Amino acid sequence: MIPRSRRLPPSLTLVVAAASATLATLGACAHAREAAPERAVVGPPSGALVVVGGGVLGPEITGRFLELAGGPGAPIVVIPTAIGDSAYPADWRGLAVLRNAGATRLTVLHTTDTAVANSEAFARPIREARGVWFPGGRQWRLADAYLGTRTERELHALLARGGVIGGTSAGASIQASYMVRGAPEGNETMMAPGHERGFAFLRGVAVDQHVLARKRLADLPTVLAVHPELLGIGIDEGTAIVVQGDRFDVVGRSKVFVYGGRDRADAEGPYASLASGDRYDLRTRRALRDDGPRFEVPSTQGTRWIKGNTHSHTTMSDGDSPPEVVARWYKTHGYQFLVLSDHNVFTDPKTLAGLTDSSFLLIPGEELTTAWQQRAVHVNGLNIPGAIAPRTDSTLVGTIQKNVDAIREVNGVPHINHPNFRWSFDHRTLAQIRNDKLLEIFNGHPLVHNAGGGGSPGLEEMWDHLLTGGQRIYGIAVDDAHHFQGEFAPERSNPGRGWVVVRSASLEAGAIMRAMEAGQFYASSGVALDDIVVEPRRLTIRIRQQGDFKYRTEFIGSEGKILARTTANPAVFALPRGEPYVRAKVYDSGGAAAWVQPVWVVK
Repeated sequence: MIPRSRRLPPSLTLVVAAASATLATLGACAHAREAAPERAVVGPPSGALVVVGGGVLGPEITGRFLELAGGPGAPIVVIPTAIGDSAYPADWRGLAVLRNAGATRLTVLHTTDTAVANSEAFARPIREARGVWFPGGRQWRLADAYLGTRTERELHALLARGGVIGGTSAGASIQASYMVRGAPEGNETMMAPGHERGFAFLRGVAVDQHVLARKRLADLPTVLAVHPELLGIGIDEGTAIVVQGDRFDVVGRSKVFVYGGRDRADAEGPYASLASGDRYDLRTRRALRDDGPRFEVPSTQGTRWIKGNTHSHTTMSDGDSPPEVVARWYKTHGYQFLVLSDHNVFTDPKTLAGLTDSSFLLIPGEELTTAWQQRAVHVNGLNIPGAIAPRTDSTLVGTIQKNVDAIREVNGVPHINHPNFRWSFDHRTLAQIRNDKLLEIFNGHPLVHNAGGGGSPGLEEMWDHLLTGGQRIYGIAVDDAHHFQGEFAPERSNPGRGWVVVRSASLEAGAIMRAMEAGQFYASSGVALDDIVVEPRRLTIRIRQQGDFKYRTEFIGSEGKILARTTANPAVFALPRGEPYVRAKVYDSGGAAAWVQPVWVVK
């Protein structure tokens, strides 16, 4: 146990005292938004920090780190010394965290010899880098190897030139001026003589990690009782603070806990808790209250991307190949689920059980096919228990609605197909339909007139009308494939022209349907995405690079107006005021596209 009377080592006392004095001078400022811009006194004056509480890192964290570094191609140095191994090869498996996020230029740097760390040759990669990443382990190993060396000086120089330093677990605690859990004997000791000094990227601060996952909420107060001048920041797993100057944003799936600040403490403990999207001013030690608009942020934990097609035909109706051949085509071409949607015919997936396995799922379906005064009414029923008889009504709206209702009555999921086939109906009709959440906005059949014409709106334009009118409806792309034999040509209805990629918890019909009706998917005619990250005020789209294709992303708001265009990858959009939703469309240089579903804004 460390006596209460013990104080910080002299070198660290100067850092904390300087920060504390400035904070005291500025304490009269009621709110950070009213303070004049000044040089940062707690965070880095230039550059950025990504401070992570350990655990599994989501793309909102790794993606932000790469973005701040300059993109996936930026040179990044990874320093794994905290782990404790004697050596790390150039292809060390721990690099996967950043490689999976898209990083392509990673350099491993490691030593336990301070003389080596003090050498120009060893530190040179940091001088050439745009970012540095510290994985977890024990923070004392980082302190012992690098404090007071050329390597530490180059880390500060990297920030000074606008770079980013990130770290998780031990790599988080080392970034503060006061280093907690620094005892080599074990990580339960919060204050360890000789191991209390961090790299001081954050001055006058102590950072703890894994605070909820490892039940550490009561630990930082023991440090602040001895060092009341410090600001304590506890970060849970899968969560980060992104620090720029004297402010930070919270990103991730859990919470951040601030001790010693000026906000009212939570009822649960001596801290103020912050969640994803919250902002904090380190200078005034107050949360930045913002009642402005935010994106609705979906929960994506435990999900994965699953590719599928919800509209295809076999010889059971008007296709040219039997169900087994059709299903096999999709399975061998990398699809993970398929709906056989023959006209008014139900094909039981059990009859094709030999094709289904842990990598491929057949979801039962049918295309309910009828008409009203020569206008085609085709509504797909997904995940239905058996055949459904199509219904008619005395009106066009009534006919569509009755077929949607028939699917809902058996707990199936409807989607309305190709409105421009035979120019059957437009958005004015669709606006009157209830209880349908899916609409074809791209159909691979050559006769469906996706783009509209002659005064009739295209499918995407109809979608924008519905969204602007307040409907929560999501746009799907499909093959509507009929022709699996013979020539693959523009005038034939071939497979592989449109699909959806769903963010689902499992390859199970119910999970996929729930995700689709929640808009957790993107539609595509050829462009592949690595991820879509929604944060309270940011939408990030990571495009999968294919060959030498080039990409353009448009962010689209109400009435179909284009809010922003970018050729950057990832494509990042900051939420403006006044928009009820934002969707996106990614084009490639070959004419293919991907449609990102609307993200709704909470006022």
